[in-house]
Amino acid sequence: MLLGELCDWIENHPESLQAVLNFLLYSLQQKNGLAAAAAIALTSICAACRQKMVCHISGLVEIARSLDSFEINNDLAIGLLKGISLILSRLHHTQLETSMREIISFQLQPLALMVENTTATLASVQKGERTDPAYWIDRACAVIRHTNPDIADGELHPTVQILTDAWP
Repeated sequence: MLLGELCDWIENHPESLQAVLNFLLYSLQQKNGLAAAAAIALTSICAACRQKMVCHISGLVEIARSLDSFEINNDLAIGLLKGISLILSRLHHTQLETSMREIISFQLQPLALMVENTTATLASVQKGERTDPAYWIDRACAVIRHTNPDIADGELHPTVQILTDAWP
């Protein structure tokens, strides 16, 4: 958590960013309670160091892909997605759409599997758990809501095509 509190210092000392990110990625993968603190710190760093984090977007996409392997609750996962979305907003339009499409697909794939599962019943849905469609929709919506790129007049927001493609 201390690293998250140092996010302004990290913003002013970008030479430390790679080492901090490596440590946070290592910490996210730990099973001893450190993952939650790492998630909070990474979210803070994404918010404070938006432009400097752009070159780390591929690593952030991998973190979004791996969210369910970390020992963090859904609120922290949504927080991480919000932080990553702030970085998405800084990307060039093409890279933004590609990365955003990938991150949203990680959230919509489990939802699609639920819809296709003909044996599932309403009784099997546990509110706030992975069996709850809202669990996945909240995550996808966090990405959409917090990605605010500069869009020229007459240009569509990248989310429009992503949702059009995803929604049957």
